[in-house]
Amino acid sequence: MTTITRNRLNIRLDQLAALRHGWSNGVGMAPTPAALHSARTKAEELGAAKYHIFPTLDGGLSFEPRDAKHTYFAVLSTGGIHAA
Repeated sequence: MTTITRNRLNIRLDQLAALRHGWSNGVGMAPTPAALHSARTKAEELGAAKYHIFPTLDGGLSFEPRDAKHTYFAVLSTGGIHAA
């Protein structure tokens, strides 16, 4: 992973880490430390530039592919990975 890509990943995960409970119109748990840790590890393995990263209502993170070559996956609030 290039330095620029790693910096973008860190910026995005820092933005997500700053979310508070109720971030989505009064609902939505903040991403958990376990989810953020697993997301950082998985994104570095796969190449973060290939995905858009969004929070989920249950404190996890959604990795949505930028193109059809890559597969959607989610990082659960427990830090586990769920591949579609």
